[in-house]
Amino acid sequence: MKDTIKSIKQIAKENYSKNPLIVIILIAIVPRLVAVFFAKGYGMHDDHFWAVQYMQNALDNFDYVNSIKPDILLYPFMQFFTFWICELFNIFDPQAKMYIVRFFHSINSLLIVFLGYKITLQISTEKNAKCVGMILALLWIFPYMGVRNLVEAFVIFPVLAGIYYVLKGNNLEGSNNKFYIIAGIFLGIAFCMRFQIAFIPFGLGLAMLYQKQFKSFFILTISAILVSVLLLSIPEYIFWGKPFISLITALDVKDLASFPTSPWYMITLLIIGVLIPPMSLFWLLGYFRNWKKHLILFLPVFFFLVFHSIFPNKQERFILTIIPLFIIVCVTGWNDFIEQSKWWNKHKKIMKYNWIWFWSINSLLLLLFIFSYSKRTRVESFYHLSNKYVTGIVIETNENKSYFPPTFYLGENRNKPIYLLYENYEVTELEKQINKNENPNFIIFFDESNLQNRLNEFKIKYKCDLILEKEIEAGLLDKLLHFTNPKHNKNYTAFIYFIVI
Repeated sequence: MKDTIKSIKQIAKENYSKNPLIVIILIAIVPRLVAVFFAKGYGMHDDHFWAVQYMQNALDNFDYVNSIKPDILLYPFMQFFTFWICELFNIFDPQAKMYIVRFFHSINSLLIVFLGYKITLQISTEKNAKCVGMILALLWIFPYMGVRNLVEAFVIFPVLAGIYYVLKGNNLEGSNNKFYIIAGIFLGIAFCMRFQIAFIPFGLGLAMLYQKQFKSFFILTISAILVSVLLLSIPEYIFWGKPFISLITALDVKDLASFPTSPWYMITLLIIGVLIPPMSLFWLLGYFRNWKKHLILFLPVFFFLVFHSIFPNKQERFILTIIPLFIIVCVTGWNDFIEQSKWWNKHKKIMKYNWIWFWSINSLLLLLFIFSYSKRTRVESFYHLSNKYVTGIVIETNENKSYFPPTFYLGENRNKPIYLLYENYEVTELEKQINKNENPNFIIFFDESNLQNRLNEFKIKYKCDLILEKEIEAGLLDKLLHFTNPKHNKNYTAFIYFIVI
């Protein structure tokens, strides 16, 4: 057995020496495939409703698109076509569809690892490229977020592809115009997925102008603008009768008071936390140390982070887009510094212990997240009813707060009426909602607190009996989030009852 392990290690070492990128990609595949199968559900509303539920509704009835507030269509319509292909092959089960969606996203996440390695190789050594590649392959946030339906994560690939082709054009002698055209196409696509990435090509353009790459800048800009105009004008004119309506809507930020607000330094602290201190602090020094040497990468990261630090709407997922590029600049800067530092060369053990700490904490977080079934109670309660005869579903939340039902997981029952009852509801409330619809035959109670009294109250108010169908507990991550912040993480146990009238 020992000889076998030694042989495997030797083969892996030889392959890593000869073909490091292939080995890194093979390593990156493992946690992403685990996340495809086990990281089910959704982490946040943007992870589900716009990209999944609304697109399924549009597939059921395409006129639904006209009722949606004008927004960027490029990324959500990728989901639309995924669902269309699924149904073309008679795949209608909602969980089966989401396995395919997560697998598709995991491939995109692998491309980020590939491009991260390639970009680092353009600006630095193979040693640094290996380091960056391994971090992108195994950093705890990427395999999990890589299979979520978040445009902030999905847009990373075209952003990195655009920057990679700019660097390739810069490093190539002779005719290199085609690389700037390709770069412009990718950056135009990225912009049409998420407008906030505009600060990345803005920083990139400033760096090119500073380096007097006027012709290259012009080619890049024209190609990016042409792609953006085509992708924003034609579909939006077809669906809403107004080209660029999503951009106009995005620029209309009158209701700033409704956005989640945080202090300006929240973004910096978040990145430091995500990248695990103290290594993240060392890398931050590396980012600023080589700012001039890697200006073409430094400025896009800088302007993106400055914008999100100033803008009132600060949500954690917004920073996902820039993290790979940030890691590239940070790691290359820091590694170059410690190689030249006499003090660090005399104290290599300190860095070794820091790496041990980093990978230990990262491994724990990675295992926690790739096996985490987010919003399990909401998803599983509806999925349980997807194969039942359903006339209507009552949701009793035991709180005075809005609830967004993930009806996608009801499968063929997704168009059945949902009735919402909040804390201290009146007897007439359900009757008003039912109106001319059929009486509901299922009710889901969220939260076990005071459950028996709530059951009795419902039975008395609506003169019915209740038979317990299933009890569904929250997943481990949801339980931890609820424990640490119960006010904002309402991950309660779900109790499904059949209503007998």
